[in-house]
Amino acid sequence: MSEARETVLPTVDPAMLGHFYMPGITSHYQSQQQEQATDQSAPADDFQFVSGSRPLDPLATKGALPRYAKLASQLFVVVRLTNHSIAQEQEQCSGIKCDFPGCSSKRTFKRKYELQRHRKKHTPRETFECPAINCKYRGPKAFYRSDKLKAHVLAGHDPETLFACPVAGCFSARTPLSRAMLAVHLRNHDRWSCEPYLGYFTALADCDQFRTCPVGKCLKKLSPYSLQEHVLQHTEAERSAHHIKIAAAGLDPLTGCVICPVISCRIRLPDLPAFQDHLIDHIALDADHFRAWKAKTIHSYEDIHQRPWQRWYFHERFVSEVCGYSVCTPCGEHRVTHPFDLLKDSKDLHVYREEILQLYPGIGWHPIFDDIMPVVHRRNFRVP
Repeated sequence: MSEARETVLPTVDPAMLGHFYMPGITSHYQSQQQEQATDQSAPADDFQFVSGSRPLDPLATKGALPRYAKLASQLFVVVRLTNHSIAQEQEQCSGIKCDFPGCSSKRTFKRKYELQRHRKKHTPRETFECPAINCKYRGPKAFYRSDKLKAHVLAGHDPETLFACPVAGCFSARTPLSRAMLAVHLRNHDRWSCEPYLGYFTALADCDQFRTCPVGKCLKKLSPYSLQEHVLQHTEAERSAHHIKIAAAGLDPLTGCVICPVISCRIRLPDLPAFQDHLIDHIALDADHFRAWKAKTIHSYEDIHQRPWQRWYFHERFVSEVCGYSVCTPCGEHRVTHPFDLLKDSKDLHVYREEILQLYPGIGWHPIFDDIMPVVHRRNFRVP
């Protein structure tokens, strides 16, 4: 048996531990070393594992520990003390109520950060009033987070609720907009000029990208391109019972086909892309000419095939060379405003624009939405 050597225990440098060091607390590694040091009389050669293996010179590693082992032992102490401090804080905060004067909340908090997050309600900060007409969530009931405002608008107001633009000096309550129209309107504000209202843009600028299932109490929020498939997952009896709401969403209750909202048409189409192509028959003076121009620019800058009526305000040569516009095949025209020459008078579609918008989210480029563009702080180009 090899001669037993004196065990050297690692020492913890208080300077390395900083404010985490607490005298009297020994690491798990140190405790283990002390237990082994007190039992040096037991012959190591007599020890045998269940598998039959035997330790090879077990005391050979009892010498001075390498530097990384000392650091590991010290790090263990730091982690242990840190966890101990966190546990004490949580224990102290358990069951604590908000002590802010006038707070009516009866909630108790188990964690310190939960109490701190609650106290934000009582400190002066930016608030977000609901822009819905006659909504009660204004003033002292305004939301202190923009995501709370968004959740309220989607869950607390239906698509027919009217809103006013929150940007001062823009649309007032006398010119209200639906939720989808407000989203198109807000996206065309210049955000660099509306910094105090960025929270509203974050909360409301994409509210038109959500559709609520019109079947009963489902109320699931979906994208426009997922609504059709979802509605068909309901039973025929459910769709028949709520046929009015399904038809208002632009879908046939029985087949799920998309219904053209133009009264003189009302044709059924298999899906939204088919409807968007069909819409060209209603907006273009020469539908074939417009489709040929659209096909020619299908791979151009900014995905122009999804929004072929963007009104550009940049230099025409810059747009033609950088943005990839090419000559219109049917007529040889190369002006970037050429697609607007192909459009019909928009007043005939003005009455249907709400229904068209819910079936074609990218049609915010069309001139039928010119009258809802921002009055102040407007972008120099159209955003759908």
